[in-house]
Amino acid sequence: PEDAHILHPFIETAMEQFLTGEDNSVCSPINIYFALAMLAETSTGNSRQQILDALGHSSIESLRTQANQLWRAHYCSDGQTDSLFANSVWLDEQYSFQQNTLSTLGQDHYASVFTGDLGAEEMNKQLAAWLDSQTGNLLSEYTKQIRMDPSTVFALASTAYFCAGWTDDFNESYTQEQVFHAKDRDVITDFMNQTWMEQTYYWGENFSAVQLNLTGNHQM
Repeated sequence: PEDAHILHPFIETAMEQFLTGEDNSVCSPINIYFALAMLAETSTGNSRQQILDALGHSSIESLRTQANQLWRAHYCSDGQTDSLFANSVWLDEQYSFQQNTLSTLGQDHYASVFTGDLGAEEMNKQLAAWLDSQTGNLLSEYTKQIRMDPSTVFALASTAYFCAGWTDDFNESYTQEQVFHAKDRDVITDFMNQTWMEQTYYWGENFSAVQLNLTGNHQM
C-alpha cells in the first residue's frame, strides 16, 4: 500500500524484538501498532512518551490521527479481500473510568467497550467469543485458554483478520510430497509447486522467499 512506509521505522526497530528465538512465528506490525496506539490513549507521563517514541510520534494527537488514517486505509471487505481490524476495551465493573478516554477509544480507534467482573469465567468466555468472532475462529485453539486474572482492572484487545485469493491459482496436479524441515523434526507433506520464467528471489540468513500476488493488489 502507498502509506505502508509510515510503519517502516516502527517495523525496523520492533520486529527484531518480536521475532526472536527459533520458533516459527508470525507477526502483524499494523495490528501491534493499533494495540499500542490504544495503550498510549490509556497511559500518561513517561509510559505514554515511551510508546510515542516507539511509534515515531511527537504527540498523542499525531498518533491518534495516524492510527485512524491507517485503519480506514487498510480496512476492506469487498467480496475479494477481507482486511478486518477490531479493538475492544474490557473494564472491571467495580471501578469508574474517564468517559473522555473511552469516547476517544470508540470514536478514533473503533473500540467496543465491555464491562463486567474481569477474571470471572463468564467474562473469560465472553472475551474468547469476541476474539473468535473477529478472527473467523482461526485462533480458537488459543482463545479457549485465555484467562484474565481476577485482579485485572482493565484490558485491551486488538485483532487483525486477512483473507484473499491468489491472483494465479495453483495447478493441483503439480502438488508433490516433499520434506518440510520443522523445528523439532522433518515432516513429509504436500508441497504446491509452480514454475516462473522470471521471479524476484530473496535470500537471507536462515531463510529464502519469493513473492506471490493476491487479489486486491496484495502480496504474500
